[in-house]
Amino acid sequence: MATSGRVGAASQPIELPASLANNLSLSRAPALRRLLLYLWDHRNSSDLNEYAIAVDIFGKRSDFDPRTDATVRVQISRLRQKLKQYYENEGKDDLFRLAIPAGTHRIEVEEYVPPLPAVAPSPFPWRRLAVIAAPLLIALLAWSNFTLRRQLSVLSASESLPPLWQSMLKPARLTRIIYPSPVFYNWGRMRVRDVDNNDPNGWQASERLAPFVKQFGPPVLNKSYSVSSDTAAAIQLTRFLAEHKTPIDVSATAELSLDQFGNDNVIFLGILPTNAALTPFLNKLNYTADASDGVISKSPSPGEPGGWRALRDPSRPQFRYGIVAVVPGQTQGSRLMLLLGLDTAALAAAVTSPPSLASLTETWRASNEPLYFEAVVEAEHFESKIRRARIVGFRAINVSDSASPPVPDKAQ
Repeated sequence: MATSGRVGAASQPIELPASLANNLSLSRAPALRRLLLYLWDHRNSSDLNEYAIAVDIFGKRSDFDPRTDATVRVQISRLRQKLKQYYENEGKDDLFRLAIPAGTHRIEVEEYVPPLPAVAPSPFPWRRLAVIAAPLLIALLAWSNFTLRRQLSVLSASESLPPLWQSMLKPARLTRIIYPSPVFYNWGRMRVRDVDNNDPNGWQASERLAPFVKQFGPPVLNKSYSVSSDTAAAIQLTRFLAEHKTPIDVSATAELSLDQFGNDNVIFLGILPTNAALTPFLNKLNYTADASDGVISKSPSPGEPGGWRALRDPSRPQFRYGIVAVVPGQTQGSRLMLLLGLDTAALAAAVTSPPSLASLTETWRASNEPLYFEAVVEAEHFESKIRRARIVGFRAINVSDSASPPVPDKAQ
């Protein structure tokens, strides 16, 4: 009878999912193939859940509720059955096998030990030889296990944060990703937002909302949603930091406790109107993000433009701009990371995807690796997809000229 032993989440052969993903049956089920690779990539993530899978893989909206939508559980069940069929047929000789235990959505790897063939009674010399060979087999298995563990320890060591991220985040601290919780107004089943307003009573003075108020009367306040770009950015950052074994927490601005400004690493997403807690930390920045996906330079350096304006021709690649900044926090030595702009998903991609992160790191190093800095990111979009992101403006922030701003009385 064949036996198997669990190898564990950290000790997994890195080439394993590629052979499965290219399997003929999975090639005809692209959604299951994406699900398999996603579960593999996030096998060590502590934040893997149905919500992240639904949004990342199956394109569900930010209001996805796993209690009423069983899409993820159904697809996990299908993938579990596909794995079973694979190992019963073309993968029957694989020594390492993927499994998704019932009731979970986490990939595990098991070492498969094939059953020993039945041995007919043999003369004494053959039995003696088998006794001699057994210790040798055990030694070979032990050596194989040692080699595998050594390779995996090297792989694990290479998962530390890139140098720029090590500079941006204080070590041994929880990193909090704070996304804005903008104000929406409801008129029945219609939900409307004024991007320049985040005041619960702002509808009374909003010119954009005036026609709705005139036709439907006063709205009902709703702050239970987040913008899709901010949600995508939070997911991207969470995935990146989890893969690099960084303790993380994700919460809305309204849930932010003020003592966290100095005690934890904090990453803010959004723009001023939708994240009032950002206000005290923007005064020392030269670059300012506006509400049209553009950036203004208050004091341009020689040869630097006075600003960057978004291009939005649907028939051509679109260019949008935002700011990535690292600024002094409330307490000495603390720092905050800011992703400022309407398209925070592109900014998150710029600081996590290898090509754009390499570009930002190169610019940072050319400026003598400042602890605090601000950078303008140009994101090129085509057909709603981010093609590339590059740094078009950069300057260091002088700590002596950047006294820590006061903490707001209340994070909104």
